[in-house]
Amino acid sequence: MIGTVLSKVIDYLGPDTKRIHHAMKVFSFSCALWDEEAKAKGLPETDERRETLLLAAILHDIGVHEAERKYNSNDSFYQEKEGPSVAQEILEECEADPRISARVCYLVGHHHSYHLIDDLDFQILVEAEELVNLEEDYADPQAVLAARQITMKTAAAKKILDCYLMDVPAEDAVPYYCMSR
Repeated sequence: MIGTVLSKVIDYLGPDTKRIHHAMKVFSFSCALWDEEAKAKGLPETDERRETLLLAAILHDIGVHEAERKYNSNDSFYQEKEGPSVAQEILEECEADPRISARVCYLVGHHHSYHLIDDLDFQILVEAEELVNLEEDYADPQAVLAARQITMKTAAAKKILDCYLMDVPAEDAVPYYCMSR
C-alpha cells in the first residue's frame, strides 16, 4: 500500500521534484525515527500507528498545490485545510482501510498544529518534517537548538538531530542528549 500511495503522490505532484523530494525525506526520517522508538519501547512490528505515520509522511504536504491554486499561498494553514481531501481521494483509490485513512487525513490536516499532538505517530511526523525543514531551510545553529528543545520529544529525534545537524558524533549523541535535558 505504501508504495502505491507514493506512486500516486508522485503522479499528483508531477514535475514538482522539490516537493516529491521533501515527502521522500520526511518519509525516510519517519521510518528511522519509528524504528528507533519502537525498538526502545518494545512496540510490535504490527503496530498500526507505523502505517498511519508512513502514509501521513508521504501525504503530509499533499494540499500545497490546492492551497497555491485557491489562495495563492503555500502557508501551512492552507496546506492543512486542503490536504485532507486530496489525501482521502488518494487513499480511497488505493483502497486503504477507512480507519487508517481517517487517522492519516487527521495527521495531514493538523501536522503543523503541534499543540494537538496526541500519539507517537503524530509526534514522529512532526519531528521528521522538522528535521527536513531545518536542513532544507539551512537553519542557523540557534534555530536548530531551539527545535531540539521545543519540537524534538523522542530520544531518536534528538539523537538524529545531533548527528545530522549539530555535528555531534553518533557515539556522543546519546550522552549529549542526556546532558542537555
